[in-house]
This record gives sequence, structure tokens and C-alpha cells, in this order.
Amino acid sequence: MRQAAFTMLFIMALLLIFMSACTASLTTSTDPFTTTEATAIASANPTSTPANSYTHLSQEEMVILIVEIVDEIEDKFEALNNVTDTVNGDNKMTDTANHETLALLYSIQSEQSNLQQAIEAYTNRFILISPDTGNQLRAIKDRLVVAAIPIDDLISDLDSGIEITLNALDDINEAWMEVELGPSLYTWQELVLAQIDLRETYYMNIQPRAGQVANDRIEAFIQAHDFIQAFLDANEDAIFTTEELAWISQIAANAEASLFNTGDPQLFGYAEAIDRITRLIVRGDWYAADSEMDMLRLSLPARPQP
Repeated sequence: MRQAAFTMLFIMALLLIFMSACTASLTTSTDPFTTTEATAIASANPTSTPANSYTHLSQEEMVILIVEIVDEIEDKFEALNNVTDTVNGDNKMTDTANHETLALLYSIQSEQSNLQQAIEAYTNRFILISPDTGNQLRAIKDRLVVAAIPIDDLISDLDSGIEITLNALDDINEAWMEVELGPSLYTWQELVLAQIDLRETYYMNIQPRAGQVANDRIEAFIQAHDFIQAFLDANEDAIFTTEELAWISQIAANAEASLFNTGDPQLFGYAEAIDRITRLIVRGDWYAADSEMDMLRLSLPARPQP
């Protein structure tokens, strides 16, 4: 009977979350949290993307997005090189080539703006748990700003009706090549992804503290609520520190051990949920962790009074 009651309660919690999400999507279409992953990745287009639209992406997803934007920029530079085939013998471009060049330059300029915003969003959110990789990315952003100057100048000339020569395009390509953004980012991507895995291994292997494993259901439920509160406190600014990761992981280890220690299979699901949420937190997937936390809060009985 208790198992069936718990199952029914959990199902009702899932339904409440689903209905709430549907209502939010209908009434707050501008809420950045309602943006899907596909929309964020598709944002690498001529329209600049607000930095807060990245808040639902994990650290790993942000890394992938940044590299994808760079790949898109490099593809457009290759297309820009192909336009030079239409250059006249006097080293000037035809009207058609000018139009094509201007469209590509605007697109590259917008992609570079998106890239700078994505880099800024990444560093603002994750630099406290990955300080070395965050600083590397900021250095890459500084080089990107320098490479964007010739593009801005050339767009200004084209808008003013000045004819563009092959030499001007060569200057742009040379500035981009000097940045070496592609190789730098691919190395950075490998480093960050490796660090995420190492961070997960370290924090998920934290053991419960001696003397802090409960022997009864009431104390186990209190520790589960302590875990929820620790997450809410740390997530108040939507940014986690390494100290907060260690603190949450320790509370999670204690709570999981206490729930399993009761020997009540009905409580094991709570322990498994705490483990999943902790794993998401230490991997930098805070939006997903917040969603899972809502499910845990709805299904967990009220905090017992000590």
C-alpha cells in the first residue's frame, strides 16, 4: 500500500511540473528559460543573441555551441574567398561580387557578435569552477575583437559606396588567420570536457561523514531537505563556486547514505534522485539540476519538525 501511495504521489508530481511548464510556455514566451537547446544552437545566425538566452545550457553544451559558431564563421570566410573569383583584371570587384561580399561580411560580423556574447556568458557562469579555461577563453575573445576591426572598416566602406579591392579582402583573411581561433578553441574544448569529467569523478566520490549518517526516517528526511536548501542557497545567483560544489556534494553524500540506511525501499528513490541532481550540479548542468530539484521537492514529504 505504501509503495502504491508513493508511486501515485510521484506521478502526480510529474503531472504538476508538466502542466506548469506548459502554462509558462504559453504565457511567457520571452522567458529565456523556455528557449530550447535547438533554438540556442540555431542562434548562430545573422541575428545577435541576447546573453541571457544561454542560461539553460550546461557547461558542456556551451562549449559545443561556441565551437559551432566558430565553425560557421570559418565556413563564411571560405565563401568570402570564393567571391574573389569574380574580381576584375583591375583588381576591383564587380557589382555582383560587392553585393555578395557585403552580405557575407554582415553575416560574419553578426556571428562574431554572437560568439563574443557566448564567450562572455560562458565565462560569467563557469569561470569560478573552471578558472583556467575561463581565462583562456577571455584571451581568445580579446584576439577576436582585434580581428573584427578590419571587417567593420570594410563594411563601412561598402556602405559608403567605396569599391573594394582584392587587397582589402586579403587583409581581412590575414587578420582572421592570425587569430588562429579554430585550433585554439579545439584545444580548449578538449581541455574543458576533460575537466568536467574529472570534476564529476572527484565530487561524486565524496564519502558520507562519520557520525552524520542517520538511523531513522525522520532524520533522513531532514537531511534530504538540507540538500534541497543547500542547492537553493547556492543557486540564488545562478552561479556555483568550487566551495559550493564541495558543500553540496558532502550534504548529498550524507543524505543518500541516510536514506539507504533506513532500509526502506520506498526511500531509495529519493537517494537516487539526490545522486542524479548532484551529478548534474558538478557537471555544470544547473538548469537540468533545477528541473530535477523541482520534482524532488514536490515528491518529498514535508520537512519533519526536529
